[in-house]
Amino acid sequence: MDLTDVVAIGDSENDVSAFEVAGHSIAMANADDAARDAAAVVTNASYADGFLEAVEMVRDRE
Repeated sequence: MDLTDVVAIGDSENDVSAFEVAGHSIAMANADDAARDAAAVVTNASYADGFLEAVEMVRDRE
């Protein structure tokens, strides 16, 4: 698997290492500062709605 094809979605500092290697990184609006700073994209929505927004972003890119 090519890591440029991987999408990492998260909301906390423990997700930063995944954001650093994934081809695409998305943090939810409620993410802590470390995750928000490390992610390429931050959703407008939080929690489950933020996750759904992230999945829809990925789906709509294809």
